[in-house]
Amino acid sequence: MDDKIFVANSFDLIMITINALDTYTIDDIIRSNHLDIQELFLLRTKNYMRYQLSLYKYTNYQYLKVIQNISKIISQDYIQHNITDILRDIIRHQHNIKKCSLKTKNYIKKFTVNYRKVFQPYLIGYLKYINNKHIEEISVLNLYFLYIIYINKNSLYFTCLQTIYNSHK
Repeated sequence: MDDKIFVANSFDLIMITINALDTYTIDDIIRSNHLDIQELFLLRTKNYMRYQLSLYKYTNYQYLKVIQNISKIISQDYIQHNITDILRDIIRHQHNIKKCSLKTKNYIKKFTVNYRKVFQPYLIGYLKYINNKHIEEISVLNLYFLYIIYINKNSLYFTCLQTIYNSHK
């Protein structure tokens, strides 16, 4: 996989996870003073996949702006509260998602719908994804990833900068 598409996929999964936690967070990113809707459009994977021209129009500065906004969003108390509640609920009911709370079920449903919208045309081994089990696992992993990013705040910047730097070599 091309490094630029890998970076875009990573951003897209983070955006899908954040959007599943709170549907208005994407609006917060757009309303920030540093990023407009067109730049966000260029940073979304499905647009990279469909419009390859946009793949080469992004700048590292745009990625850094998105990273900064994502960091602010996942640092908000109610987002962290949602993340920890959902992770605890999943741990308690790890063998049966159907017994989880409504908040957890809603998160998984939103993530599944958004994931299918964005990645369905590009899924390799799509037969695996007929069942939602694999997508549910991806949703939990991404939620845990956001939790780790919050705990190690500087790791988000370093990881993204390193990935962007390596994609230009």
